Amino acid sequence: MKRFFYPDDAFLLEGTVVTVGNFDGVHLGHRRILERVLSEKKRLGQESVLVTFSPHPRSVLTGEKVKLLSTLEEKQLLLEPWCIDNLVVVRFDRRFASHSYRWFLERFLINKLGATTLVVGYDHSFGRDGKGKVEQMVHLGRLFGYRVDIVKPVERNGEEIRSGRIRKMLLSGRFAEAVSMLGHPYLVHGKVIPGKGIGKKLGYPTANLGVAENKLLPTPGVYTANATIKRMKRRYPALVYVGSSPTFGGENIQVETYLLNFTEEIYGEYLSLEIGERIGDEVRFRDETELKRKIEEYTRKIK
Repeated sequence: MKRFFYPDDAFLLEGTVVTVGNFDGVHLGHRRILERVLSEKKRLGQESVLVTFSPHPRSVLTGEKVKLLSTLEEKQLLLEPWCIDNLVVVRFDRRFASHSYRWFLERFLINKLGATTLVVGYDHSFGRDGKGKVEQMVHLGRLFGYRVDIVKPVERNGEEIRSGRIRKMLLSGRFAEAVSMLGHPYLVHGKVIPGKGIGKKLGYPTANLGVAENKLLPTPGVYTANATIKRMKRRYPALVYVGSSPTFGGENIQVETYLLNFTEEIYGEYLSLEIGERIGDEVRFRDETELKRKIEEYTRKIK
């Protein structure tokens, strides 16, 4: 997948199938769009393009500190299996937001990205103040000669799958429901940073993960995961703790990972966690012995 940053990188594409959106979390609703993009790519023999935005548009337009299901690096990791040819990351700022929906269609999607087919969700909006709707996209398609493929929403248990709904589920501790709507384990990616060495002292050395400030973490607790060290490209079963370590008087939320059957030093390495299941709450233990006994119990569940 080639990655371009707009407007920083110089590039010009021709004859493409394009989709546009935040794709935060790359959930089941996004999967339907991606399937349609790949189908059109194969039918037309053209390259595919996915346009996304950084930072999140709402953080620019409203000042809200949007907590993301997937950072840009995580989004790219989630998109890799889809074999999208081109990922275009728009640096979203007030200037870009001021462009009309016609400018966005004509100057950007058609002239810059070479779109012949646009694949978008049924409620897609674009351009200044979000005034561009699917209806305008279809109307202008007759003028500029591109085709619009409108994708219907995906529902789970009677609820439309949306990134905002999944965020609320994670924030309220409904982790299993959130993962169900994502359609894949919850991805957390970051660099391994030095910790306090408590896990090592207990016989369970942990990798402390430095995560982006705007990353939405699951509620404090213990989770099972598969961990991949980027350099080694190997996956290990893992136990993940998200919390503030109240047993040791901690205050800040951190992510600690114990990799089974792994003893190497990985400070400074990039680690990806595919978090699949919540198996325990955050607890203040009486002493280190009680904590170690609990870690042993959790570890047996993932061996």
